[in-house]
Amino acid sequence: YAAVAIQHTRLYQELEAQNELLEDAVTSITAELQHAMGQVNGILTNSPDSILMLNNSGEIITHNPASCDMFGWSKDQIPNRLQECLATRDEVNKFTTALGKVLQTGKPTRFNSIGKRTDNSLFDTGVALAPIRRNGVVENVICSLHDISALKEVERMKDTFVSNVSHELRTPITSLRLHADLIQRAPKKTSVYLARMNREIIRLNTLIEDLLNLSRLDQNRVPIELLPLHIDYLVIQYVTDRQLLAEEKGLIIDYALSDSLPLVRGDSGLIGQVLSILLTNAINYTPENGRITIKTHTQEKDNNTWIGLSVIDTGLGIPLEEQNKIFERFYRGTTGLGSDAPGTGLGLSIAQEIVSSHHGYLEVNSEGIPGKGSTFTIWIPSFTTLERPSVSRPIRTPLSNGTPLYMKSPYPNR
Repeated sequence: YAAVAIQHTRLYQELEAQNELLEDAVTSITAELQHAMGQVNGILTNSPDSILMLNNSGEIITHNPASCDMFGWSKDQIPNRLQECLATRDEVNKFTTALGKVLQTGKPTRFNSIGKRTDNSLFDTGVALAPIRRNGVVENVICSLHDISALKEVERMKDTFVSNVSHELRTPITSLRLHADLIQRAPKKTSVYLARMNREIIRLNTLIEDLLNLSRLDQNRVPIELLPLHIDYLVIQYVTDRQLLAEEKGLIIDYALSDSLPLVRGDSGLIGQVLSILLTNAINYTPENGRITIKTHTQEKDNNTWIGLSVIDTGLGIPLEEQNKIFERFYRGTTGLGSDAPGTGLGLSIAQEIVSSHHGYLEVNSEGIPGKGSTFTIWIPSFTTLERPSVSRPIRTPLSNGTPLYMKSPYPNR
């Protein structure tokens, strides 16, 4: 009996040791599982993408906070099925078909769709479906959705850009070919045809220069020399340069310059380019006997003084429905397309990029009524930390038609 007791004691001790090892292993595995679950929960909670678990009927079992943000759900508005949050019947069918294939084949899939928020607004989304197996059978499906609206917009802009560039290049090239053929057929009119060809070459050169300027601005490759700049004197110089062109079109051009206008910190060449674009547009789209006024003024905003430069015309105006598109590249509204004025649709895009590079913004105001015209205003923050140099005000000298002309100031902006 003593031997049996000793054997039982030894077995009991071994069993206790094994039990302790098993408890330690379970504790360790449990800790690892808790750590892994914490990581998974952290990923789900902080992921910017919508992540949902669906059962084999497509019903939503669980979701992460980003799902509510993406679709605008509240806690008591969670739909039963994701299909309820897709834009059209075609999108629902696409999703249902993809879900069925994942359940059937056990293979993940990706596709693009269009989601619908609770306020009925739509957005482009990339959808990924991945199976979750249990005992070798697909039991649930993980669905992740990524908002690709920005990517789709870039893609749309690229397609529009390529289409517009192709058109803008094709038109003058076709004209050049036509006139080259006409020169061969009618040599006596060579000078006329060459003049037309030269205009088309200028148009091509302008387009290419505009494209290069936009490319440089996009890549921040345009050197900007930020110096103390007096906007009034810049107005004087550029408007004086446009005086003859305005007179040829029967237009009156005048100024309303603010007294004691603060300085801005800017590149006189680039700001001048913006002013040139706005003045050229105003002259092109203002009928005979119209008026163009350039006004400088200030406003207090964001605890700073902002300098405003407005180009006001009595021209054709911009339809209200087009005003949010006029800064898009290559966009020419009905006013531009219906006129004989040349243009590539890039000028305002370039102007906006330049103003943005000066920490300012460009705004438009138009009732869209012919004769009421348009007002384009450049807003740039003042350079208040710099002591303003002592400069004299511009000298006004009346022209024969009564339009004021300013003498060129010695202020070294250019």
